[in-house]
Amino acid sequence: MELSPQETAPLVSVIVAVCADDRPELFRDALQSVFAQTLRNLECVVAADGPLTPALEAVIAECTGMSSKVRRVDLPVRSGPAAARNRAIAQARGTYAAILDADDVAMPERLQRQLDMFKDSGADILGSRCHTYGTDGSPVGRRRVPLGEFNVRRTMWRRNPLVHSSVMTKTATLRDHPYPEGLRYGEDYRLWVTLARQDYRIDNHPDELVRYFVNHVPKPHGGRWGRFTSDTVTRLCALRLLPLPLAVLCVPAAVLVAGMRLLPDFVWRLLRRMK
Repeated sequence: MELSPQETAPLVSVIVAVCADDRPELFRDALQSVFAQTLRNLECVVAADGPLTPALEAVIAECTGMSSKVRRVDLPVRSGPAAARNRAIAQARGTYAAILDADDVAMPERLQRQLDMFKDSGADILGSRCHTYGTDGSPVGRRRVPLGEFNVRRTMWRRNPLVHSSVMTKTATLRDHPYPEGLRYGEDYRLWVTLARQDYRIDNHPDELVRYFVNHVPKPHGGRWGRFTSDTVTRLCALRLLPLPLAVLCVPAAVLVAGMRLLPDFVWRLLRRMK
């Protein structure tokens, strides 16, 4: 999208994908957290993944009425979060793109602190640690992620090293390497592994810059078998970041960890609560 002569391109585009399943009260909190950023040179691009509920439409109308920094793109039919984010990123005007899921909240200094770390670290993709909270809004704990490029690469086969709602990178990076739309589960994990294998530098900010909504039951999209196969392929790809002898030794463990995606929901819920 071309800018008019009076417009100045924002430094950061915050990308928020939303679908009919999202909770309006959490979505409102997510958008309001964008308005509360200490960094003011930003825009928020909301990608509506198919038709939304009236309550979600009301939230968008309320927020667009509050700020001209909110823009919207629509997918006529539900196409999945990867397609929604790719559509928003294609329309983003910022040099940097920051991802925020529709049920999470960015801390007020999130964007500024990540920009400062970009300057100091030379990283290409940055996430952060996060606070976690439950369905009733009560604090659950903190989610720690690996710090340092070396640690991120070495742990990638065991876990997704980035909290998705904390990710920031250059918009051009996500245009050149879009989310894989063929996946309905784990599309972000697959993307980070792909970028790491192409020698992009990935790191995390040591502070908790996001409030992350914890769902103790896996989201239904993809189904158990789809989640298992996606996770297995991603972990096996991530093993290529390790020295060959170590990678070979870790193959059974990688498949075993991915096998957790086949567990019944009540077992998964118990394991998530034990973390």
